[in-house]
Amino acid sequence: MTGIDLHLDDLQLAPRVDESFDDLIERDQYNSGPLVVLNGLRRNLPDNEPVMVRVSGAIPENSDEERNLAMLFHKAGFDKIEYLNSSGEPCVKAVKRPLYTVPYDYGLFLKEFIEEEDILRCHEFAKSVYYYKDFNYDYDVTRQFDPNADVFAVVNSENKILALGRSVIRLPGYTCPFMHATLTDGSHYTIPDSFIRICEVMGLYVEAREGIVAFKKLMESLTQYAYYIAKVDSIWTTFDEVDTYTGTYYRRKLLMESTGVKLVYRDFGGLWNLIFTDRIEELKDVNKNMFLR
Repeated sequence: MTGIDLHLDDLQLAPRVDESFDDLIERDQYNSGPLVVLNGLRRNLPDNEPVMVRVSGAIPENSDEERNLAMLFHKAGFDKIEYLNSSGEPCVKAVKRPLYTVPYDYGLFLKEFIEEEDILRCHEFAKSVYYYKDFNYDYDVTRQFDPNADVFAVVNSENKILALGRSVIRLPGYTCPFMHATLTDGSHYTIPDSFIRICEVMGLYVEAREGIVAFKKLMESLTQYAYYIAKVDSIWTTFDEVDTYTGTYYRRKLLMESTGVKLVYRDFGGLWNLIFTDRIEELKDVNKNMFLR
Protein backbone atom coordinates (compact mmCIF):
# COMPACT_ATOMS: atom_id res chain seq x y z
CA MET A 1 0.00 0.00 0.00
CA THR A 2 1.34 3.42 -1.01
CA GLY A 3 1.75 5.96 1.79
CA ILE A 4 2.35 9.73 1.65
CA ASP A 5 1.95 12.84 3.80
CA LEU A 6 -0.57 15.59 3.04
CA HIS A 7 -0.82 19.01 4.71
CA LEU A 8 -4.22 20.72 4.81
CA ASP A 9 -4.73 24.44 5.36
CA ASP A 10 -8.51 24.48 5.29
CA LEU A 11 -11.51 22.14 5.38
CA GLN A 12 -14.26 24.72 4.78
CA LEU A 13 -16.34 25.18 1.62
CA ALA A 14 -16.37 28.87 0.74
CA PRO A 15 -19.88 30.17 -0.03
CA ARG A 16 -18.39 33.38 -1.44
CA VAL A 17 -15.02 34.87 -2.34
CA ASP A 18 -13.66 38.39 -2.60
CA GLU A 19 -10.89 37.50 -5.05
CA SER A 20 -10.65 38.47 -8.70
CA PHE A 21 -9.29 36.25 -11.46
CA ASP A 22 -6.13 38.35 -11.35
CA ASP A 23 -5.73 37.52 -7.65
CA LEU A 24 -5.79 33.81 -8.52
CA ILE A 25 -3.14 34.31 -11.20
CA GLU A 26 -0.93 36.28 -8.85
CA ARG A 27 -0.83 33.52 -6.25
CA ASP A 28 -0.52 30.64 -8.76
CA GLN A 29 -3.68 28.89 -7.60
CA TYR A 30 -3.11 26.10 -10.14
CA ASN A 31 0.13 25.15 -8.41
CA SER A 32 -0.99 25.11 -4.77
CA GLY A 33 -3.05 23.18 -2.29
CA PRO A 34 -3.64 19.50 -1.47
CA LEU A 35 -5.02 18.60 -4.90
CA VAL A 36 -1.62 19.22 -6.49
CA VAL A 37 -0.28 16.43 -4.26
CA LEU A 38 -3.28 14.11 -4.66
CA ASN A 39 -3.53 14.58 -8.44
CA GLY A 40 0.18 13.79 -8.75
CA LEU A 41 -0.30 10.67 -6.64
CA ARG A 42 -3.19 9.58 -8.84
CA ARG A 43 -1.17 9.89 -12.03
CA ASN A 44 1.53 7.61 -10.66
CA LEU A 45 -0.66 4.80 -9.35
CA PRO A 46 -2.14 1.79 -11.15
CA ASP A 47 -5.90 1.38 -11.11
CA ASN A 48 -7.43 0.01 -7.90
CA GLU A 49 -4.24 0.65 -5.92
CA PRO A 50 -4.90 1.28 -2.19
CA VAL A 51 -3.26 4.27 -0.49
CA MET A 52 -2.78 5.48 3.06
CA VAL A 53 -2.34 9.25 3.35
CA ARG A 54 -1.22 10.81 6.64
CA VAL A 55 -2.87 14.23 7.07
CA SER A 56 -1.71 17.21 9.11
CA GLY A 57 -2.69 20.85 9.59
CA ALA A 58 -6.49 21.26 9.38
CA ILE A 59 -7.72 18.02 10.95
CA PRO A 60 -11.46 17.21 10.76
CA GLU A 61 -13.31 18.20 13.93
CA ASN A 62 -16.83 17.18 12.88
CA SER A 63 -18.74 15.17 10.29
CA ASP A 64 -18.98 18.11 7.86
CA GLU A 65 -15.21 18.51 7.81
CA GLU A 66 -14.76 14.74 7.37
CA ARG A 67 -17.13 14.95 4.39
CA ASN A 68 -15.17 17.89 2.93
CA LEU A 69 -11.89 16.00 3.36
CA ALA A 70 -13.39 13.01 1.55
CA MET A 71 -14.53 15.35 -1.26
CA LEU A 72 -10.89 16.32 -1.90
CA PHE A 73 -9.91 12.67 -2.29
CA HIS A 74 -12.98 11.91 -4.36
CA LYS A 75 -12.16 14.72 -6.80
CA ALA A 76 -8.59 13.39 -7.09
CA GLY A 77 -9.89 10.05 -8.37
CA PHE A 78 -10.13 7.95 -5.21
CA ASP A 79 -12.98 5.76 -3.95
CA LYS A 80 -13.64 3.74 -0.79
CA ILE A 81 -12.48 6.73 1.23
CA GLU A 82 -12.18 6.23 4.98
CA TYR A 83 -10.94 8.73 7.55
CA LEU A 84 -9.06 7.11 10.45
CA ASN A 85 -7.89 8.73 13.66
CA SER A 86 -8.10 6.06 16.34
CA SER A 87 -4.32 5.79 16.78
CA GLY A 88 -3.78 9.53 17.18
CA GLU A 89 -2.23 9.74 13.71
CA PRO A 90 -4.94 11.10 11.36
CA CYS A 91 -4.93 9.44 7.96
CA VAL A 92 -7.14 8.67 4.99
CA LYS A 93 -7.41 5.24 3.45
CA ALA A 94 -8.62 5.12 -0.17
CA VAL A 95 -8.39 3.29 -3.50
CA LYS A 96 -7.63 4.81 -6.90
CA ARG A 97 -10.57 4.43 -9.28
CA PRO A 98 -10.08 3.71 -13.00
CA LEU A 99 -10.56 6.56 -15.46
CA TYR A 100 -14.08 7.12 -16.76
CA THR A 101 -14.27 5.97 -20.38
CA VAL A 102 -17.24 5.28 -22.67
CA PRO A 103 -17.12 3.70 -26.16
CA TYR A 104 -19.64 4.90 -28.76
CA ASP A 105 -20.63 3.95 -32.29
CA TYR A 106 -18.76 5.24 -35.35
CA GLY A 107 -15.34 4.99 -33.68
CA LEU A 108 -16.07 7.71 -31.10
CA PHE A 109 -14.81 7.37 -27.55
CA LEU A 110 -15.13 9.41 -24.35
CA LYS A 111 -11.92 9.78 -22.36
CA GLU A 112 -11.25 11.28 -18.95
CA PHE A 113 -7.99 13.24 -19.09
CA ILE A 114 -5.64 13.63 -16.12
CA GLU A 115 -2.15 13.79 -17.66
CA GLU A 116 -0.70 17.29 -17.92
CA GLU A 117 -0.03 17.05 -21.65
CA ASP A 118 -3.65 16.00 -22.26
CA ILE A 119 -4.97 18.86 -20.11
CA LEU A 120 -2.85 21.31 -22.12
CA ARG A 121 -4.20 19.80 -25.33
CA CYS A 122 -7.74 20.43 -24.09
CA HIS A 123 -6.86 24.06 -23.31
CA GLU A 124 -5.59 24.46 -26.87
CA PHE A 125 -8.79 22.94 -28.26
CA ALA A 126 -10.95 25.26 -26.14
CA LYS A 127 -8.99 28.32 -27.22
CA SER A 128 -9.45 27.38 -30.87
CA VAL A 129 -13.22 26.97 -30.44
CA TYR A 130 -13.71 30.26 -28.58
CA TYR A 131 -13.80 32.20 -31.83
CA TYR A 132 -16.38 34.89 -31.01
CA LYS A 133 -14.76 38.32 -30.82
CA ASP A 134 -15.77 38.95 -27.19
CA PHE A 135 -14.87 35.48 -25.90
CA ASN A 136 -11.23 35.73 -24.89
CA TYR A 137 -10.14 32.29 -23.67
CA ASP A 138 -7.30 33.24 -21.33
CA TYR A 139 -5.14 30.24 -20.47
CA ASP A 140 -3.61 32.06 -17.49
CA VAL A 141 -7.10 32.36 -15.99
CA THR A 142 -8.48 28.94 -16.88
CA ARG A 143 -5.44 26.96 -15.73
CA GLN A 144 -5.96 28.26 -12.19
CA PHE A 145 -8.88 25.83 -11.94
CA ASP A 146 -7.03 22.81 -13.36
CA PRO A 147 -6.47 21.12 -9.97
CA ASN A 148 -10.21 20.94 -9.19
CA ALA A 149 -11.43 20.33 -12.75
CA ASP A 150 -12.64 17.03 -14.21
CA VAL A 151 -11.82 17.06 -17.92
CA PHE A 152 -13.41 14.85 -20.59
CA ALA A 153 -13.14 14.70 -24.36
CA VAL A 154 -14.92 12.75 -27.07
CA VAL A 155 -12.33 11.72 -29.66
CA ASN A 156 -12.56 9.94 -33.00
CA SER A 157 -10.57 6.95 -34.24
CA GLU A 158 -7.64 9.27 -34.98
CA ASN A 159 -7.71 10.60 -31.38
CA LYS A 160 -8.85 14.01 -32.59
CA ILE A 161 -10.88 15.96 -30.02
CA LEU A 162 -14.41 16.64 -31.27
CA ALA A 163 -16.09 17.75 -28.03
CA LEU A 164 -14.77 18.86 -24.66
CA GLY A 165 -16.38 18.88 -21.23
CA ARG A 166 -14.86 20.53 -18.17
CA SER A 167 -16.39 20.37 -14.68
CA VAL A 168 -14.84 22.55 -11.95
CA ILE A 169 -15.79 21.44 -8.45
CA ARG A 170 -15.92 23.64 -5.34
CA LEU A 171 -13.75 22.13 -2.60
CA PRO A 172 -11.90 23.27 0.52
CA GLY A 173 -9.36 25.80 -0.75
CA TYR A 174 -10.74 25.65 -4.30
CA THR A 175 -13.53 27.57 -6.03
CA CYS A 176 -15.62 27.64 -9.22
CA PRO A 177 -14.93 30.30 -11.89
CA PHE A 178 -18.33 32.00 -11.56
CA MET A 179 -17.49 32.79 -7.93
CA HIS A 180 -14.75 35.17 -9.15
CA ALA A 181 -16.96 36.96 -11.67
CA THR A 182 -18.79 39.96 -10.25
CA LEU A 183 -22.37 41.07 -9.99
CA THR A 184 -23.24 44.35 -11.70
CA ASP A 185 -22.58 46.20 -8.42
CA GLY A 186 -19.06 44.77 -8.21
CA SER A 187 -19.75 42.27 -5.43
CA HIS A 188 -19.50 38.47 -5.68
CA TYR A 189 -22.29 35.89 -5.67
CA THR A 190 -23.00 33.94 -2.47
CA ILE A 191 -23.84 30.25 -2.95
CA PRO A 192 -26.87 29.18 -0.86
CA ASP A 193 -26.06 26.92 2.08
CA SER A 194 -28.32 24.19 0.68
CA PHE A 195 -25.74 23.41 -2.03
CA ILE A 196 -22.67 21.43 -0.98
CA ARG A 197 -21.25 19.39 -3.87
CA ILE A 198 -21.46 21.91 -6.70
CA CYS A 199 -19.68 22.05 -10.03
CA GLU A 200 -19.49 24.56 -12.87
CA VAL A 201 -19.47 23.05 -16.34
CA MET A 202 -18.31 24.10 -19.79
CA GLY A 203 -19.04 22.22 -23.01
CA LEU A 204 -17.54 22.89 -26.44
CA TYR A 205 -17.49 21.12 -29.79
CA VAL A 206 -16.20 21.54 -33.32
CA GLU A 207 -18.53 23.03 -35.92
CA ALA A 208 -19.53 19.99 -37.95
CA ARG A 209 -22.04 17.15 -37.79
CA GLU A 210 -19.38 15.01 -36.18
CA GLY A 211 -18.90 17.62 -33.47
CA ILE A 212 -22.63 17.88 -32.73
CA VAL A 213 -22.93 14.10 -32.41
CA ALA A 214 -19.87 14.04 -30.13
CA PHE A 215 -21.29 16.81 -27.94
CA LYS A 216 -24.59 15.00 -27.46
CA LYS A 217 -22.78 11.81 -26.50
CA LEU A 218 -20.61 13.79 -24.11
CA MET A 219 -23.61 15.33 -22.35
CA GLU A 220 -25.40 11.99 -22.08
CA SER A 221 -22.36 10.36 -20.48
CA LEU A 222 -21.64 13.23 -18.11
CA THR A 223 -25.14 13.00 -16.62
CA GLN A 224 -24.13 9.50 -15.54
CA TYR A 225 -20.75 10.68 -14.28
CA ALA A 226 -22.33 13.49 -12.26
CA TYR A 227 -24.67 11.09 -10.47
CA TYR A 228 -22.68 7.88 -10.06
CA ILE A 229 -19.07 9.10 -9.78
CA ALA A 230 -18.79 12.84 -9.03
CA LYS A 231 -21.94 12.63 -6.85
CA VAL A 232 -22.64 16.36 -7.18
CA ASP A 233 -25.85 17.88 -5.85
CA SER A 234 -26.01 20.65 -8.46
CA ILE A 235 -24.53 21.67 -11.80
CA TRP A 236 -23.97 25.36 -12.63
CA THR A 237 -23.05 27.26 -15.77
CA THR A 238 -23.48 30.65 -17.45
CA PHE A 239 -24.59 31.93 -20.85
CA ASP A 240 -24.55 35.29 -22.59
CA GLU A 241 -27.79 37.13 -21.76
CA VAL A 242 -28.42 37.93 -25.44
CA ASP A 243 -28.08 34.25 -26.41
CA THR A 244 -31.70 33.21 -25.87
CA TYR A 245 -31.21 29.98 -27.88
CA THR A 246 -28.59 28.66 -25.46
CA GLY A 247 -30.69 29.61 -22.45
CA THR A 248 -33.71 27.75 -23.80
CA TYR A 249 -31.53 24.78 -24.77
CA TYR A 250 -30.07 24.47 -21.25
CA ARG A 251 -33.50 24.68 -19.64
CA ARG A 252 -35.10 22.09 -21.93
CA LYS A 253 -32.28 19.58 -22.31
CA LEU A 254 -30.35 19.93 -19.05
CA LEU A 255 -33.30 20.86 -16.79
CA MET A 256 -31.62 24.08 -15.68
CA GLU A 257 -33.30 27.06 -14.04
CA SER A 258 -32.34 30.70 -13.62
CA THR A 259 -30.87 32.19 -10.45
CA GLY A 260 -31.88 35.65 -11.67
CA VAL A 261 -28.21 36.66 -11.34
CA LYS A 262 -26.18 38.39 -14.05
CA LEU A 263 -22.39 38.24 -13.92
CA VAL A 264 -19.54 40.27 -15.38
CA TYR A 265 -16.46 38.30 -16.42
CA ARG A 266 -12.89 39.51 -16.74
CA ASP A 267 -12.44 38.34 -20.33
CA PHE A 268 -15.92 38.06 -21.80
CA GLY A 269 -18.01 40.98 -22.98
CA GLY A 270 -21.59 41.65 -21.89
CA LEU A 271 -23.58 40.14 -19.02
CA TRP A 272 -23.84 36.42 -18.29
CA ASN A 273 -26.84 34.66 -16.78
CA LEU A 274 -26.05 32.24 -13.96
CA ILE A 275 -28.16 29.07 -14.11
CA PHE A 276 -28.14 25.69 -12.37
CA THR A 277 -29.90 22.38 -11.95
CA ASP A 278 -30.23 20.22 -8.86
CA ARG A 279 -32.25 17.59 -10.73
CA ILE A 280 -29.23 15.30 -10.98
CA GLU A 281 -31.09 12.03 -10.51
CA GLU A 282 -33.71 13.01 -13.08
CA LEU A 283 -30.98 13.91 -15.57
CA LYS A 284 -29.39 10.54 -14.97
CA ASP A 285 -32.65 8.79 -15.79
CA VAL A 286 -33.46 10.73 -18.98
CA ASN A 287 -29.94 10.80 -20.39
CA LYS A 288 -30.59 8.62 -23.46
CA ASN A 289 -33.63 10.69 -24.40
CA MET A 290 -32.43 14.13 -23.36
CA PHE A 291 -31.93 15.30 -26.95
CA LEU A 292 -35.22 13.83 -28.13
CA ARG A 293 -37.28 16.00 -25.77
